Amino acid sequence: MSLPISPAATPRQPVRPWPVLVRNAASSPAPAEPRTRALVAQVCAALDEVDHPMLLVDADVKLLWSNRLARRHCTGGALLNIEGSALCIAGAADRERLGRAVAGAAAGRRSMVVLGPHGAATTVAVVPLRDGSPAAKGVFGAGLGDVLLILARQEPCQALTLQFFAQANRLTPAESGVLQALCRGRCPAQIAHEGGVAVSTVRTQVSAIRDKTGATSTPALLRMVSALPPMVSTVGSLVCAA
Repeated sequence: MSLPISPAATPRQPVRPWPVLVRNAASSPAPAEPRTRALVAQVCAALDEVDHPMLLVDADVKLLWSNRLARRHCTGGALLNIEGSALCIAGAADRERLGRAVAGAAAGRRSMVVLGPHGAATTVAVVPLRDGSPAAKGVFGAGLGDVLLILARQEPCQALTLQFFAQANRLTPAESGVLQALCRGRCPAQIAHEGGVAVSTVRTQVSAIRDKTGATSTPALLRMVSALPPMVSTVGSLVCAA
């Protein structure tokens, strides 16, 4: 059973996107200017295109905002879950470990924690968004946006990224499938067995992919793919209610 990280009870309400946080932040004496709200909305939209799940929390690990991939990854997950405005995690040891890391980040210290059992672990970068001094304020005022949690990518490369890369390099559908399999760690023999074709056919396709992309070797091809800019699909994403 997943329980909130924070020992304090948190109200079950929709996670608010940043523009609403700015508008409703208790530390803001007046509503934000339209230009500021528009800029914040653009920042949120930009972070939704990042292929790492990202969550903004306060020093008590109360969830303030999450990008599209985080909402997708932390819904019905075995380890991390977003439930209302609470970030929930299974396992008392993991809750304590992340809580300590967030407290350290609120004081200005960066860290990285590994949550979950061996073989099914999630690595989280815990990044302070202020220097930890008493006078410092979070992104939208004191106590708001103190800590950014960045989760490890779930895949080496998003499927949509590979699709656009294949189109840009004029790969055939068969070559695109081979490239996807290579990115999943399959070797030519495994790809041939799964596809019901000869290994020589797969090797020919790999050679064609390298020729079309300019990669000098298969490892170089995989490095090229891993460095591609993200193209995150909006299909099936969850929309935060304001």
